[in-house]
Amino acid sequence: MAITEIFIFLFIVVILISVLTVGFLKKNKVPENIEPALGENERSTINTHTADKLMESKNLLDRGIITEEEFEEIKKDVMGK
Repeated sequence: MAITEIFIFLFIVVILISVLTVGFLKKNKVPENIEPALGENERSTINTHTADKLMESKNLLDRGIITEEEFEEIKKDVMGK
């Protein structure tokens, strides 16, 4: 194979890869409204964590492991107040 034929072959391969890549990217475009969905998911995770922490603290209070004052302090910290 001559050098010219190799360059032509490589050029065609590069063009094909470019066309396939552009087509793939257009086909699999990320929706523009993905950011709000991610924000809602984060809030849901935070709310779940908050509820879990409060339930765990209430369980410790009910079992007499922490005092009412300690529970209230944990509740303030968890709730961010």
